[in-house]
Amino acid sequence: MRADAHRRSHILDWLCSDDYSTEFKTRRAKHLRGTGQWFLEDSTFLSWVQADRSSTLICPGGPGCGKTTISTLVIDHLRNTSGLQKPVIYFFFDYQRQAEQTVDDFVATLLRQLASLSQEVFSAVEKLHNRFVFQSRRPSLDDLQSELRTAFQTITDVFVVIDAWDECESVKRAECANMLRGCLSRCIVHLLATTRDDHEVQALLNGDLNLRIRASAEDLSLYAKTRAVELAPNIKNNEGLVKNVIEGVIDACDGVFLLARLHMNSMQDHLTANEVKGTLTGLRKDIGSYISAYKATMERISGQKRRYGLAMRILAWVVHAKRPLSFGELNHALATRPGKRFIDGDDTYAKEVILSVCAGLVTLDDTYGTPVRLIHYTAQEYLFDTWMQWFPTESANIVDVCLTYLSFDDFKYPCLDWQALSSRHYHYTLFEYAAQNWAYHFKNKKLPREREETTTRMALDFLLDRSQVCSAVQALDRLSPEGYDLMCHGIHLTAYLGLEDLTMRLIAMGVEPELEDIGRRSPLWWAARQGHADVVKALLDTERVWVTRRDGYYTDPPDTYGQTPLAVAAGNGHEEVVQVLLGIVKTSVDQQDQQGRTPLSLAAANC
Repeated sequence: MRADAHRRSHILDWLCSDDYSTEFKTRRAKHLRGTGQWFLEDSTFLSWVQADRSSTLICPGGPGCGKTTISTLVIDHLRNTSGLQKPVIYFFFDYQRQAEQTVDDFVATLLRQLASLSQEVFSAVEKLHNRFVFQSRRPSLDDLQSELRTAFQTITDVFVVIDAWDECESVKRAECANMLRGCLSRCIVHLLATTRDDHEVQALLNGDLNLRIRASAEDLSLYAKTRAVELAPNIKNNEGLVKNVIEGVIDACDGVFLLARLHMNSMQDHLTANEVKGTLTGLRKDIGSYISAYKATMERISGQKRRYGLAMRILAWVVHAKRPLSFGELNHALATRPGKRFIDGDDTYAKEVILSVCAGLVTLDDTYGTPVRLIHYTAQEYLFDTWMQWFPTESANIVDVCLTYLSFDDFKYPCLDWQALSSRHYHYTLFEYAAQNWAYHFKNKKLPREREETTTRMALDFLLDRSQVCSAVQALDRLSPEGYDLMCHGIHLTAYLGLEDLTMRLIAMGVEPELEDIGRRSPLWWAARQGHADVVKALLDTERVWVTRRDGYYTDPPDTYGQTPLAVAAGNGHEEVVQVLLGIVKTSVDQQDQQGRTPLSLAAANC
């Protein structure tokens, strides 16, 4: 039995690594018991639940009104009332996960959930797994969609809850909607979708039912009363003042839970009755205003004196990180000190400190691996628009932190076995993020000229240290220890990452532009492979990267497997790079790799 359970888990993980159950449990734990009942009792919702044919319920609502809370409540309610006769599957779109939430991921997640609920569907997925593992490849989107449509027909009657359609990228959104519409026509599917007030989204789903989400006065009152116990003793014992706080917050929220949370966070900081009264007066002037609420919160943070700098560093990382950071990653980022070549445990912060200094703008769940994030995407939008006002220098420090981290003494040499590499990732939680994203932050930095040179010098020092470059390369794609030196020079790394300025600075400092890695691949090859046309052109302009001639044509130095820069660019669909290579020099277009493929045949295969 244990072996069967292990194989079942292995197959489901192969299909999709995340079934969103952890996210559901986290969101359910945050739900305030007793709120949202109005939605479950609404006649429109009941009609959707009881429909004997496919039906779509669109639930629009403004930012922060509680759409995700309602989605979670509905999933929990349907599971407890419909039982196994009507499976409930779901998906939470998230603005911070747009890159990873592909159409393939969306389809695979729904299919995984159905497979975990139905043995018949699981058996079909097991056959899919065996077929593609044997072929050593992943199923295509068409394969996944076909399997999902068959699964829907197998079960015949399914509830599907999709949260935050508006937080999905528009192109992906249309593909996901088209796929679900196809399923609706083949079997009975009850689809509920929450979204911002976006007519485009609603038109895509073409729902026959509509129920607007808005926090009720009863829900807001219950929430404010629950939070009132956190007020200072002299305030919460004043019944009249507490009543005014609850009524003032409800009026100022205008049906938005998020504002209630921000306003109660603000009240929690006050120590005197007059401070509370002053805040209540301000709330009456800015009813329903996110900008005012966020600005007031940032002003409160700015008044913390000693903690202000820490709060701004935290917010800078949360706002500007290329992907959400775990608590461990953020803590190591905060603990990295200029000139210190290691992490000192005494420089790290308690989770409670990180949360408190940000005055409720940042959240962190207790679930392992859950990222640190802002309380709502409107907070992300506000801070992204105003970061130059609040933390301009802290944002610029991110690239310095990444480079300092990658230059730690413990990374002086690459790992030689999997155990050492795993240990490095475990003990140095920011290592992978810093290696994979320092170039992103370098490209997007906004610094005064003198600071720009300091950061550039730091980057060059790192790139000239071959051993530390090898260590960083291991973390790019978690390369095997045996292949650690495939790009063992800094100029290969800058070409791979598309860093034109640093590539040319290295050449100006005496680094050979045609330097080969162990696979005989030049910086030009890596730039061509990654599609960095600007780096390719800059290298060609040096007139130092073409070293052999054949039949009157300049011939690209072939790598170990016989693919030239032109071939690898064509094979990866990098049209602009191909045009640069063909336009600058007379490149050999007929040169074959070791498998007899030419750049033209590789380009044709990529179409």
